Amino acid sequence: MSHFPFLRPSAEDELRTALDFLDSALRASRHAARRHHVAKAIERLASAHYLLGHPEDREQEALAVPSGAGVRPA
Repeated sequence: MSHFPFLRPSAEDELRTALDFLDSALRASRHAARRHHVAKAIERLASAHYLLGHPEDREQEALAVPSGAGVRPA
């Protein structure tokens, strides 16, 4: 039997340490997943904004009178 039992962690301490490690790994994984989903959402929004153009430009185009509008061919 060891003369210094405090040098070796008990099975309970080892289990608690392992569970704490797994808990922190799970929290880190969830945090990384959230960051990944946020980054993907930002990419999709930026892509949609680029593909659709600026909303202000669309409004101005819709309000603009096309050339020759109101002129009837002879």
